[in-house]
Amino acid sequence: MNMHFRVDGEFLTHFFRQRVLEGAWREAMTGMQDSICGITLEQIVDILSGKSRLIGSSDDDDGIILEPDPDASEYLKECNFHFGHLWNDGGVWWEPYAQVTSYGRNDLFKFGCKMTGAERPLHYADSAQDMAKDLQIPEGETLLPRGVLFRKVMPPPLWWKGKSTAQEAVDALMSVRGLEERGHDKWYPAEPSNDESTDALHRVEKRFSKGAVSRVRTRHELVQNPNDRKERIEAYRERIVEQAGGDYIEHDFGGDVGAVSIPRAPLVYWALWRTHAKDLLPEWNPVCPRGMKMFGHDPYHTDWMVGAGIDLDAYDSSEFRDQCFDLMRDVQKTCLGFDVTILVSGKPHAVGETVHPKPSDRVPNDKVAVIPNAGPKYYEAVKGAAGVIVQKGGAMSHLAVVGLEEGFLIVRDPKALNRYPPGILLAINAKDGTIDIMATV
Repeated sequence: MNMHFRVDGEFLTHFFRQRVLEGAWREAMTGMQDSICGITLEQIVDILSGKSRLIGSSDDDDGIILEPDPDASEYLKECNFHFGHLWNDGGVWWEPYAQVTSYGRNDLFKFGCKMTGAERPLHYADSAQDMAKDLQIPEGETLLPRGVLFRKVMPPPLWWKGKSTAQEAVDALMSVRGLEERGHDKWYPAEPSNDESTDALHRVEKRFSKGAVSRVRTRHELVQNPNDRKERIEAYRERIVEQAGGDYIEHDFGGDVGAVSIPRAPLVYWALWRTHAKDLLPEWNPVCPRGMKMFGHDPYHTDWMVGAGIDLDAYDSSEFRDQCFDLMRDVQKTCLGFDVTILVSGKPHAVGETVHPKPSDRVPNDKVAVIPNAGPKYYEAVKGAAGVIVQKGGAMSHLAVVGLEEGFLIVRDPKALNRYPPGILLAINAKDGTIDIMATV
C-alpha cells in the first residue's frame, strides 16, 4: 500500500506560532527543528517572532519556501497581549496583575506578617511570594500613586526583550486591558477605609507587640471585586461565543456545575494539542489570557470554561478538576481512539520497568515512574524517568507544566497504581495513546 503525505508551509507557521501563544515556545522551537530538515535557529526565531513565514507545499515544484511575513500583525498583537507587559528584573520575570486603591485597618497584617509602608498592598496579593511596587497609574488625565502587585511568571520567548522597569510594564498592561482593582473598600465593604485611624493602629500594634502574630488567622482567599471580575469575564465570553459560531457539545458535570454547553473548538484544541495529532486541531484563537484560574493555565481550557458559563472558581474543586481531565480522556478517545490521557508528549514513546517512587527517590532513565499525582513534590524524583504515569492531575498541574518545557512524556490513568505495579515492563506510545504491558520482570 502506498501512502502520500503533504506538508503545508502555512499550516506549519500557524501551528508553531500557536504554541508560542500558549507559552510553550521552547516546544515550538524544538518542534520546528525536528519537523523541518535543515532549518536554522535563526530562521526558527524569524518565523516565531513574526519576521518570516513558510509558504507553499511539499508537493510544489519549489517545495516549502521561507519569505518575509507582511501579514503578521494579528499574531504580533496576540504576542503583545500575552507578553508585552512582562518586566525583566535581572533575569526574573514579573507580571503586574492588580492595583490597590484603598487601605484600612484590616490590611495591617497578612501571611503571618505585619504590613507597613510599601508592604501593605501585599495584604491583597495572591501569594506571599508576590511583589508590591509604588507606581503611577493613569486615571483620566492625571496620574495616581498606587501600590501595584506583581507575580513571578515563566520567561517569555527568548527573542522577547520585556520591559526594563516595573512602571513600563504597568503602562504597557494599562494600554491593553487595564489592572484589576483591589483594596479595603472592595474586600471589606462593610467597614470604612480609614488609613489614619490611630486607635486601629494602636490596637494592631499592641497585638503584634505581644507576639500574637502567630495567632492571627490571615485571609488567604481572594475576595476580588465581583463587579470588575464579572464584567471582564462576560466580555471574554461574548468574544468566545462569537468565535464558536454555535458549535457546542453538551456535557453534564453533575454537582454544582451541572449540565452545560461547551464550545467545541477550544475544548478539542485543549484536549489534543499535547498529543501528536496536530492535523486534527480545530481553528481557535485564544481569547482569555493565560493564568486567569492560576499561574500558567492553558487559555484554551479557560476559554471553554468561560464559553460554557462555568464559574472559574469551580476549578478550586479537586472533583471538578478530575472531571475536566476525564473529559479530556473522552475527547482523546473519541477523536483518536486513545486508551489513556496524554498530558505531555515531549517524546513519542517510552519503554521501561515500572517503579512507584517516593518523592525522595531518583528514577533512572530506563524506568517508568508511576505516581499518585502530578504535584511538585515528585518533580525531582521523576525528571530523569523514561516516562511518567500519573493517577491524578491534569495538563495544568505543576509536573505537566514543567514537563512541557523539559520534554517529559506524561500520561494519566485513573487506576495507574493498581494497573501498573512495580516490576512491569511496559511501553507508552504517545502517538497511539496506549500503554502496552510487555512482560513481568
